[in-house]
Amino acid sequence: KLVLDHLRPVLPFELSDALTTNLKESELAFDQLRRARQIVWTDRIRVVPAGHPLKAPEIAPAVQHEVETAIDRGRQLRFGYQRGPDDRARELTCHPLGLLFRPPVLYLVARDARGALRQYALHRMTEAEALAAPADLANFDFDAFLASGSADIPWSGQPRRILIAAKAAFARIWDGTPLGDDQKITKTDDPDYPWRIAATVPDTHLLRGYLLSLGTEAIVLEPRDIANWMVEEATSMAADIRSRLKGSESIRLSNE
Repeated sequence: KLVLDHLRPVLPFELSDALTTNLKESELAFDQLRRARQIVWTDRIRVVPAGHPLKAPEIAPAVQHEVETAIDRGRQLRFGYQRGPDDRARELTCHPLGLLFRPPVLYLVARDARGALRQYALHRMTEAEALAAPADLANFDFDAFLASGSADIPWSGQPRRILIAAKAAFARIWDGTPLGDDQKITKTDDPDYPWRIAATVPDTHLLRGYLLSLGTEAIVLEPRDIANWMVEEATSMAADIRSRLKGSESIRLSNE
């Protein structure tokens, strides 16, 4: 049950179906166990996301089957892809390299027609067909791809050494779950942000989004270009919120 709950999106259809059948038999056994004793292991284990939970998107079974077939047999894939709710689906052809699961979204990592590495969300595929033509799989290492930060949408493409001024709450979090392998934490006499956290991290969109999400609990001091970017983003966000709140107030008053 734990395997199906958390790994189902990346299990091949055949294995997933087999485990689902076994799960039904196991649930009967667990029910008998519950009646015989109070504690059942699966009743005591839960997994929650690190951030705000998003609902898992629906993937067409036929699409996932064709994607898995193309990966398993080393074939090219032709598919329809709709990037957003207002966009029309485009027909694309790619060279599938593997599946990347960033809960709750499952992505196909592939080379596009020009050879560039891309990530395609399976739930945005309207149709798919594994082709007879072989895929170009040369010189791709999945682990190296992940280690480079490419899966997190690169910003500059180079690792950066960042220095963060933090309050106690995030200093405690990063003390147990470091930002990077070479992280260092030191305490200062800064009354508002007493902790300094330094680490080398991939410069990606996901990193910058994470840093912005910290609000005033932790602020970036170095490198200066990232710090300035965060100032500009925060200033722009504040201005946009204020202007729309004023507009909402005007609309509310005119309707009263």
